Amino acid sequence: MSRSQDTREYLMDSGLIDTLIKLLEVPNSEMVNYICGTLINMGSQEAVRKDLVTTHTIQQFVNVIRFYGPSDWELATLSCKVLWNFCNELNQKGEMRLVSGDDAIIIVKVLDEYIAACPPPVYAEGEEVSEAEREEEAKELAGAWEELFLPVASLLLQLVSSHANYLEPL
Repeated sequence: MSRSQDTREYLMDSGLIDTLIKLLEVPNSEMVNYICGTLINMGSQEAVRKDLVTTHTIQQFVNVIRFYGPSDWELATLSCKVLWNFCNELNQKGEMRLVSGDDAIIIVKVLDEYIAACPPPVYAEGEEVSEAEREEEAKELAGAWEELFLPVASLLLQLVSSHANYLEPL
């Protein structure tokens, strides 16, 4: 649906895009997954990317990686793909136009943390899980981390590290 030009324009003109970005905070991975997909499509247009950045979108997607990464590497990967759309737009100096130095520092910090090693699964306090279930889940998450997240996050980290303007004008 968000691949349609008319739909993208409607989402922007109606202000629904702001609602979608706020919904990234909802602790529902299925909903956040759909929103990430929509915003990947929305971010395919330069004008829309500029409008999206003004709504603190960068921080929201970094938070998606932080919150869902250890339990849903596919969703964390989608978040990295959205961030790629913002970070890949460079100015004439080869610096990222849509991502501030502060946001770049946060992206690098989070990606460094999650690229270093696959974190163990996170369980709710008091959640009873057998050792065999923990090992199986850890194995599945490590596979998703290595196959899905690691390649995309590594490329994003390289892009941000090489094109960020960490210096703020005086």
